[in-house]
Amino acid sequence: NSVRNNCYNICKNNGYNNKRCLSNKKAVNGCSNLKPQPGNYADEHNIKGFKKNRYYTCKQMKKKILLDSFNKKTNKSNIYEIPFNKRCPKHYYKGGMTVQEGKTYHFYRQDKNGRFSHKQGTLRVENLDASQKPIYAPHLSDNDYNKNKRPGGITYDKWCGYYCIPRNYYLPTHAKGGGTK
Repeated sequence: NSVRNNCYNICKNNGYNNKRCLSNKKAVNGCSNLKPQPGNYADEHNIKGFKKNRYYTCKQMKKKILLDSFNKKTNKSNIYEIPFNKRCPKHYYKGGMTVQEGKTYHFYRQDKNGRFSHKQGTLRVENLDASQKPIYAPHLSDNDYNKNKRPGGITYDKWCGYYCIPRNYYLPTHAKGGGTK
């Protein structure tokens, strides 16, 4: 709610009314910096001198998520990489990450049924890929969400890997914002 309210204020300060703030993409362009981003926690808490950035490569995104969940007691991240064909231990779930290099990132989460779900921005959680097929292996699924080749459309072009992520009741990840169920 706080991100939404701050976005409305930015929109109104740019001269748009409530109706246009809800329906006009240009009216809310200034809001992207309000959304929690990987790396924000590491920057805010000066973990290993990290400075937040908007670099979208596998290497940079991996660094951000691992530093955001860095555990000073163990001197390592509470999140760790794992091969696709391995299970995460009890109290952890498997997630995956992809990027459209230089533009954006995207996460997948493995559900209890073994398939993966994801959430595109402000849209609902779904368990289908860009071709409307169930997601069993995100690195093999259709990640082209710009089949009509619209300017600014998204096609995730680099698979970054799988991770074991502790459930929030078990270990902190310092993740802000929503997530899939």
